[in-house]
Amino acid sequence: MVMSKKSGSKEKSKGTLALTRLVSTDPEPQFLGDPAEFQARFDAARSEAVHAMLHKIPAPRRSPPVLALEDVIGPEDVVKIRGCGRIVFHAVGDTGKGKHSSQTDIVDLMRADYDPSRPPTDQPAFLLHLGDVVYGTNKEDLYRDQFYRPNNKYPGRILGVPGNHDGEINENTDPKSLAAFRHNFVAKKPKRRAAAGSSLRPAMTQPGVYFLLEAPFVRVIGLYTNAADEAGFLSAEEIGFAQKDFLIDQLKLIAGKRADGDTAALLIATHHPPYSASDHPGSKEMLDDFDDAFRQTGVAPDLFLSGHAHNYQRFTRSFTLGNRTMEIPFIVAGGGGHGASPIQLREDGQLVKTPLRGADGDHSLQQYYNGYGYLLVKATAEELNVEFYSSPPTRSGPTDSVTVDLEAHKIVRETGPLDHPLEGEVERHGKHKHHHGGN
Repeated sequence: MVMSKKSGSKEKSKGTLALTRLVSTDPEPQFLGDPAEFQARFDAARSEAVHAMLHKIPAPRRSPPVLALEDVIGPEDVVKIRGCGRIVFHAVGDTGKGKHSSQTDIVDLMRADYDPSRPPTDQPAFLLHLGDVVYGTNKEDLYRDQFYRPNNKYPGRILGVPGNHDGEINENTDPKSLAAFRHNFVAKKPKRRAAAGSSLRPAMTQPGVYFLLEAPFVRVIGLYTNAADEAGFLSAEEIGFAQKDFLIDQLKLIAGKRADGDTAALLIATHHPPYSASDHPGSKEMLDDFDDAFRQTGVAPDLFLSGHAHNYQRFTRSFTLGNRTMEIPFIVAGGGGHGASPIQLREDGQLVKTPLRGADGDHSLQQYYNGYGYLLVKATAEELNVEFYSSPPTRSGPTDSVTVDLEAHKIVRETGPLDHPLEGEVERHGKHKHHHGGN
């Protein structure tokens, strides 16, 4: 193996990479056992096919690709957030569906969170998109109906990480990976694009397709996990190692700041999930790559957000760094509007009951919702809270919620198991259930 000069990332040939997953040609489990397998495993031939879908990650517009929240929402609003002692923001993925769909229902629910009658501490600062902004070919043209029009009345700014559909290539219509995403999210200036039509929303000015957002009480590291459908990648020979080097550099800086008393929460956002109980499975090799970065620097996230699977799933992972063991929520929030899909069934054909432990013993599926919804993330100097709101709503408050104590790195509150099926959940054939339940 050849080590990259900077990060120690393992550069392997395609053949060696293929040998890391010699279990099955089927990338998804047909059912969930107990313990359950929440990550895809491939044989050599399938692994090679997955790696053939990868593309080089474009370099950021500036280095390092760090963005201050002041540059997104303005310094006055950032001062207000600091004064309130809390930041609130939305997160959701896999929205690219278009008008008159579940995507617009989600946008309407998120708009309601901007109710001016609520206190400033409850007003979201921005929306973090978890990838797959548009689906289909001629991606530049799709932004009008799949992004600008559905979000026309959403009052906040929208940042995002690309998904596999944002990065895929079509030689005839989309020959350059991520071109449309970069035009609309990584623009040099916040100008309105032609695809916006009558929408007044300007293009976002992220410094790259991977970046760090510095905000009061939270840091968000957004990363691009590339264009394969069956697995995500932080680094690989085909895509390069600059992104992982960036992650390691930022984690080292965060380690130094924490040593000086900084208490900001750390959130990592990718499109592909490390764990998933769905037909879009988790990515073991990607998580191993992340773990290498965490162990090199002694810093791991307080929260890991992903999309890709078109539903909601919340996992808890116990992760040991040095002499402390962290409890980290790994949340899949890919129910933003594009074709909701359920998680896998149990061996007996019944719906999964939670908690369901994972095969390697360090993680478990704590909660899920087989349908649409979005996240409301709240961070203070002491706690990080994530609320999931389903569409249609199943109760007056959030359908699920989890809170992390940032000093102890432990989960201190979470919603108990739900009684499935809930209102709005989909079955495998795509029909919605209309049962009420939950506790």
